[in-house]
Amino acid sequence: MKTLKLKTYIVLIFITSIFVSGGLLGYGIYFAITRPEDMTDARYIFASIFVLFVLGPPIFMTITYYLEEFKKSVTLYENGNKIVIKNNNEEFIINRAEILDSYHVKVDEHNGLRYKFSEFEYILIVLKGGRRVFITNFLCKPDKILTFLRLKPNMIYTNVPFINRRLGEQYLTPKEFDKKVNEFSEIFRDKKEEDLIKICKQTNVYADYAIRAARQQLRERCGNTTANKS
Repeated sequence: MKTLKLKTYIVLIFITSIFVSGGLLGYGIYFAITRPEDMTDARYIFASIFVLFVLGPPIFMTITYYLEEFKKSVTLYENGNKIVIKNNNEEFIINRAEILDSYHVKVDEHNGLRYKFSEFEYILIVLKGGRRVFITNFLCKPDKILTFLRLKPNMIYTNVPFINRRLGEQYLTPKEFDKKVNEFSEIFRDKKEEDLIKICKQTNVYADYAIRAARQQLRERCGNTTANKS
């Protein structure tokens, strides 16, 4: 049995990122207020671009990765070939039989581009019922979890591995599915009846929650028509 937790040096990096980002933001606001005439200066524009594209992504990813793993621990049980995840006061078990899909998001080291952040990577494990579990390299090397559970994930290569909350969205929990239905029901509210019927028939184009929302709109209109006639 081995328990993995957020390491101390990661916490220090997170604190440093907060101070750096706060300092840069504060300086930018101060500069804009006290010297607005210099905001069109080439040096200011260059510095802004540098901060936005060079310092911005790693600072943002450091903060989001840290918040993802804050108060989380992963315990590996070698005998049962399972892992137990504790997050705040919640605890749940992951074993291979419960896994529907998995993804590994990382930088392609051989793409030849300099603008990439290989210090960041994460995995997403999708469980039965649609629950999605993110584990970043701030907690442990993703390969460690993948090897332990004997998973062959879908590989996603990107130069800037932001945590994509929409990844694996096709496996929604019942609560998430209902939320999507409500969202699309609002979107489809002003559509004509013939358009809603077309959406219901295009199962290869629209997601299940969109089709259910379209059918829901049709049922509501049918009910309203019946009520008006009576």
